[in-house]
Amino acid sequence: VACEKDLAEVRDWLETDAGGASSLHGSVAAKRAYVLASADRLRATAKQLEEFSALKEYAKAPAVDLEGLGKRLAGVELRGAEIASQALDLQQQLEEMVTNYQHVMQHMS
Repeated sequence: VACEKDLAEVRDWLETDAGGASSLHGSVAAKRAYVLASADRLRATAKQLEEFSALKEYAKAPAVDLEGLGKRLAGVELRGAEIASQALDLQQQLEEMVTNYQHVMQHMS
C-alpha cells in the first residue's frame, strides 16, 4: 500500500514537472537550475525506483506444477481407497473370528 502511494506520488510529480522540464529547452543554465531546484525530489524518486526495482523478484510467484501435483493427489486418493478397502476386509475377518470363537466356546460349555 505504501509502495502504491509512493508510485502515485512519483506519477503525479512526473506529470506535473515533466511539462516544466520539457519547456526548459532554452539554456543550459536554466536546465541546471531546474535540476538543482529539483535535486531532492529527483533523489527521492531515484530511491523509490531502486526500492521498487528490488521488489520485482518478489512479484513473480514460483511456478507450480499443478498437473504433477494433481497426478500425485490422484495416486494418494487411490492408495487411500485401497487401504480403506483392506481395513474393511480385515474388520470382516476379525468379526468372523470372533463369531467362530463364540461358537467354539458355546459348544465346549
